[in-house]
Amino acid sequence: MPECRSKGFGAAVLRAIEAIAAEQGIARFHLLTTTASGFFEQQGYAVNQRGLAQPLIFQTEQFRELCPGSSCYMCKALPFDNG
Repeated sequence: MPECRSKGFGAAVLRAIEAIAAEQGIARFHLLTTTASGFFEQQGYAVNQRGLAQPLIFQTEQFRELCPGSSCYMCKALPFDNG
């Protein structure tokens, strides 16, 4: 929905997902994108070389088959709350 772009909705949803993941003890998010690397960079994700992905990430179906080799591999460390 183009009318929803640049309104902060995507960033708000991503922050909520990251907060829930951090509460569950997830330390890092990994993603592949062909179109949204700029958005994710604005949200603190760093571009990484696909070949340097951890073995468990590299072995996923997304890495091996679903996402094209031209996809941008990005990751972000989530804040840890040992609360």
